[in-house]
Amino acid sequence: MRLTSIKTALPALGALTLLSACLEPQPAPDLTERPVADFQLETVADGLASPWAVAALPDGGYLVTGKLGQLWRVDGSGRTDIAGLPGELTSLATNRVATDGQGGLLDVALAPSFETDGRIYLSYSYGDWDANGTALMVATLQGDTLVEARTVFRAGPAKEAGSHYGGKMVVLPDDSILLTLGDGFALREEAQKPTSHLGSVVRVMPDGSAAPGNPDFGPEAM
Repeated sequence: MRLTSIKTALPALGALTLLSACLEPQPAPDLTERPVADFQLETVADGLASPWAVAALPDGGYLVTGKLGQLWRVDGSGRTDIAGLPGELTSLATNRVATDGQGGLLDVALAPSFETDGRIYLSYSYGDWDANGTALMVATLQGDTLVEARTVFRAGPAKEAGSHYGGKMVVLPDDSILLTLGDGFALREEAQKPTSHLGSVVRVMPDGSAAPGNPDFGPEAM
């Protein structure tokens, strides 16, 4: 698998799309068709095993996650393996959730303070084929090594099989994190229950606690 960057002169259309229920269907935006010649493809790295997500670094490089428990730094000089991943992540290659299903090491995102403290976030699948879910880890990148990595959030209840983990993240300016959590496919009706994380988007702080201002569903909710 190769990592390719796409460069274009198009202005940014926004980092986050908010969806709201509307009584009347809304017209599609009138977007100008752009010719293929407006895009330039540049191969940055080749031979990556099952890459899942990319985070752009301030120095022009990238952090890239591999589904089976790898994290790489990719830049103009090539690919560097990031050392120091906890055993919980590097053992994903022998975990049936990762090898037979859709789980593994998922997204990577930089904290707003990354340039001063090197903090990053990683989402991944935890558990085994019979009981698993999506988790959030925070760590500090020092050079090409992760230090002080710790899991701060695990979605529950744990589910069976290896489908629909979600795991995409957006880090907001207030340092809170939006984390998508899959519905587990066969458990999609759980998304309607406030006592289940399945099929939802959670907003948590870097320590895994609920972010201030989150909806309160009552004492019986998770």
